[in-house]
Order: sequence, then C-alpha cells, then structure tokens
Amino acid sequence: RVVTPSSAAARTPTQARLFLLLSLLSGTLECFISAIASVLVFDPIGKLDLQFCGTKRLSDWYTIFLNPKPRYTDTIHCAYEAVYPLYTLVFAYYGFSLVALLLLRPIFTWKFRRHKSCFVPVYFEMFFIPLLAVLHAGLAGLLYYSFPYLILASTTVWTVQFMNSHRIVTPHKLFKNPGNICMTLLHCCMYCYGIGTCLVGSKQP
Repeated sequence: RVVTPSSAAARTPTQARLFLLLSLLSGTLECFISAIASVLVFDPIGKLDLQFCGTKRLSDWYTIFLNPKPRYTDTIHCAYEAVYPLYTLVFAYYGFSLVALLLLRPIFTWKFRRHKSCFVPVYFEMFFIPLLAVLHAGLAGLLYYSFPYLILASTTVWTVQFMNSHRIVTPHKLFKNPGNICMTLLHCCMYCYGIGTCLVGSKQP
C-alpha cells in the first residue's frame, strides 16, 4: 500500500498525522479484505481452505513454453496452470485490491477531499497495481523461489534507511521512542519470516 507522509494532504501537523493514520488503516483493511476474498473465490469456493497443486521446479510456472510438438512440426497448445491456483490467485488479489481501493479509500479520506494531493496515493496505486500484475505474469516463478531472499534483502535496506533517517546510533536512542520500538519489532518479524521461509524451502525435496 502506498501511504507516505508527503502525500498527507493536510495543512497542519495534526491533520497530516490524521490523514496518514486513516490511510494506513484503509490500506490495511483493503489488503485484508482482498486476501480473504481471493481465497474464497477458489476451490473450495466460500471456504478459507485453499487447495493447490505443488511446485517442484521453476518450469512448473511457465507451462506455456512446454507445449508438445509432435514430430517437431506443429505445436499443440494445451498448456494449463500446473501450479493452480498459485498463479491466478495473485491476479485475483490485485483485482480485489483495486475494487477495495476505490470503495474504501474515499470513505476513510473523505474529510480531506478538498485537498487535491490526498488523491495522489490513490492514483499511484491505480497505476502501480496493474504494473505489479504485469511483473507477476512474467516473473511469477522467479518471485516465488526468490521471495524469502527478497524479504531479507529489502528488510535490511529498510532497517538501514530507518536507522539513518532517525539518526539512531545507540540502543538508548532506539528504545527511547515507542515508534522506534514498533518499527524494530516489525523488522524482526520480517527477518524471522524470511529466515523461516528459507529454512522450510531448503528442507523440501
């Protein structure tokens, strides 16, 4: 979700913080609703129980390039999604995200509707989500196998940027601010998730 302090369309610090808080709440709710709806529309429909085909190699994500070619003459286009619904699930999530964005974000930020800059995050997401869908269409397999490492790398960069922007050089300054503590715990959770995913993936045959 795209929510930045600079996009807080408010003229006072209090309004800016309120806009940022409402945008964060809206973004969290949008992600939650989109994730639940995406799972509910796949088998078994209406249940939070996702049944999917496993993936063993990178080529499972790109079956379109594995169409049979008998006698090396005519190609039979009979490819299907071998990792169903892991591939289409993400497209469903992006679709629900756009719908949730258009329905929920105006409700949360209605108070700031007179400030044109409050719509900047919405416009950015409407452009960014289709771009992510295009990237997923071509790089789904690569992202699937490299996701834990991307999480670790991005968390490291995020941690360094956060420490540098807040001039945190000592443990005392880190734990002095409750906001810094929350961000540190979030970074630790992301590290644990990335490491855990790497360990689980390494144990698969």
